[in-house]
Amino acid sequence: MTNTQMNEAATYARHPARRDTLADALRRAVRRQPDAVALTFADRSWTYTELERGACRVAGALLEAGLVKGDRVLAFGQNSDSYVLLWLACNLAGLVHVPVNYALRRGELAYLAEQSGAAAALTDPGTDAAPGRSAAGAAAAAGHLSRRRPERCADLGTG
Repeated sequence: MTNTQMNEAATYARHPARRDTLADALRRAVRRQPDAVALTFADRSWTYTELERGACRVAGALLEAGLVKGDRVLAFGQNSDSYVLLWLACNLAGLVHVPVNYALRRGELAYLAEQSGAAAALTDPGTDAAPGRSAAGAAAAAGHLSRRRPERCADLGTG
């Protein structure tokens, strides 16, 4: 073992491992600066608090739709705030976000869906090859799909 490796091991022994997931980073940002702008897309801006609440609602809708922790979710769409919400929601719900190249055709998407073992495919509504539900619609519809409509991610029950 090198000196660097021994120093790293000693550091880990002195300091318990800190959870450092994307969800944890979002929660820290909400605590530190809840009203700061976290995301801007087109004419829409999201504070850290709004982004967390939106992602929690989408996560709740995905879980209520029958997805379970560890399921893979194909995400096919262009850059947007809705895409970011889906990405965060997958992380918060314990789902695996599988980004898909926007330029792929229907046959290529079908192949990816099969090979990845995806349980769901969410797409932008304007996408020609759209195989399933809308990623943009997921954010907008989350309030309608989710009966619980969690205000905090702890309310999701995903641990």
